[in-house]
Amino acid sequence: MVLAVCRISRSSFYYKARNGKAGRPRPGLNRTLLGLWVSDLKVMEDIVELLAGEFVDYGYYKTTVHLRDEKGYVINPKKVYRLMKESNLLLPNRQSFAMVKRQWVKELVPDPQTEFTYFEFDIKYIYVQGKRANAQVLTVLDVFTRWNMAGRPVAPNRQMEYQAGRRSGAIRRDIRAV
Repeated sequence: MVLAVCRISRSSFYYKARNGKAGRPRPGLNRTLLGLWVSDLKVMEDIVELLAGEFVDYGYYKTTVHLRDEKGYVINPKKVYRLMKESNLLLPNRQSFAMVKRQWVKELVPDPQTEFTYFEFDIKYIYVQGKRANAQVLTVLDVFTRWNMAGRPVAPNRQMEYQAGRRSGAIRRDIRAV
């Protein structure tokens, strides 16, 4: 009743500040796969021993994997991060590079004055349903008019090319011409 008149919540009225950090205290022990308990100091010795190796520049996550696989610890990456941070073993953060405005090469873009002076070639892969194979489609575009010059598929191998030509009769015509 008094709290309602003063407009103070019960949780604020009964709150008592504690000394130290909130939450569960750190146990300082780690379990191994064999069920043994090892202190944080022993884990730190193993981390320092690992990082002392030549050409080893592991971060906390790779160090965690090493401790799990090679040393047999049941340990969380967050704990390894905390231990490495307390011992100042973390790698420095990567520095971001300032973005520079890109200057594209202007000479690569043609400036056509008439039709059929510049062509663009585009090759795409398509799936041929009946053959259960992929084929390539070549598209030739005139840059000035954006007109599609040819859109015929290019066969992925000689067998498909032969079969495609046989169906259209192109091979028979070539033979008769000889």
